[in-house]
Amino acid sequence: MASNSSPPETKNFWKTTGALAILVAVIGVIGTLLTVGKGHRSANTIPTPSTNTTASGQPSLTPSPSSPASTGHGGVSGAPASPRPRLTLPVNTTTAPVITTPAPVVTTPSAAITTPSGPRNSLQEKAAPVNGCNTYGEQCDGNPIYVNVPPPNYDYRTWPKLTTVANGTILTARCWETGGTTWNYAILQSPPDLGPNPYESNIYFNVLAPTGQWGWIPDTYFARDKQGKLGLPACSTLSQ
Repeated sequence: MASNSSPPETKNFWKTTGALAILVAVIGVIGTLLTVGKGHRSANTIPTPSTNTTASGQPSLTPSPSSPASTGHGGVSGAPASPRPRLTLPVNTTTAPVITTPAPVVTTPSAAITTPSGPRNSLQEKAAPVNGCNTYGEQCDGNPIYVNVPPPNYDYRTWPKLTTVANGTILTARCWETGGTTWNYAILQSPPDLGPNPYESNIYFNVLAPTGQWGWIPDTYFARDKQGKLGLPACSTLSQ
């Protein structure tokens, strides 16, 4: 009668196969548990900020690259970032002094009449009338009192004058000097027209003009005393 029992080789094969299947299942469960545990720990990990030292020696906390508060351009932060401290500089309210330099005043010099040269003091003074008529007894007025003694060959039309005086004006003289010759006749004519009463002189008297200044009048238009000079000293001998 035939037996229903399996041979020994067949029983050993099935035992071995079952054990391997159980081992593989256990390894798979362990691997799954390890993977889930690792992911859980990664999700609950709190980033540790790195510590840097500033130039003043104080530690400065810098968030790590994995911190959710740090985002790139256009990123959205998971938590509001702390505002940076602002440095407020003190405002200087002291008003600086305004230094103003006065602008130079430019003035156009005018032709001022200066006090003519001559002595300041004289022991003698003589008064005499102006005699300004020409050799024909004409053109008597408009006799010049010059600022300074004219030189020889001067132009009577342009030489600086203090003023002019009319014929017969009484002037006070204090001294005399020599200068350019004057005539009471037409010396420039050829031949010169001497007329009935010619006179010429290179003497100038220092007289007090109606303006209150001392000036020089030609002897030809004044005392006509080229010889005696009114008895006055030369101005060069008097103190200035």
